Amino acid sequence: MGRQAADTDRRQTHAHTTYKTEQRQLVATCLEQNADRYQTVDEILGILRSQGSNIGRTTVYRTLERLSQEGQVTKVVGAPGTSAFYRLATRDGQGQGQLLCLECGRVFPLDCSMLASFADHVLEHHGFAIDQRQTVICGVCEDCRRSEEESSEGAGHDGHEGGGSPRVCGGDETA
Repeated sequence: MGRQAADTDRRQTHAHTTYKTEQRQLVATCLEQNADRYQTVDEILGILRSQGSNIGRTTVYRTLERLSQEGQVTKVVGAPGTSAFYRLATRDGQGQGQLLCLECGRVFPLDCSMLASFADHVLEHHGFAIDQRQTVICGVCEDCRRSEEESSEGAGHDGHEGGGSPRVCGGDETA
């Protein structure tokens, strides 16, 4: 009986581990398929569910947090009450920062000498070393600005239809 119980425990542990690995792979695959943009937990969850997965929101969140801690995912935190954004961490572009469009979520490389100069200034005058690979500057990309300008011309006022709010960087994730 002792041997049977040990075999059953081993099978259950293996099945549990495999399940978690499959869930992690689902999240990683989703990030790979959308590597050009940051996504929220809910956006990733929506994609996975549209593909037939029954993965839970908490599982997606915990997986992203774990991948972030392991350095495989870059996380940009939102303002209090807003969501954090996640994307695969880039291994190339050693000193490169990133530009995050708050409207469409696309990410653009920021290979600019001004970022290096700023990092040097902060180190020299403030004693703080900036990891440029983790530097994300939030704003609105050219395509979204152009689209917003076109819609505001047709709207006849400030261009805001009400309802949607832009994504904001800087703060904590709400799960």
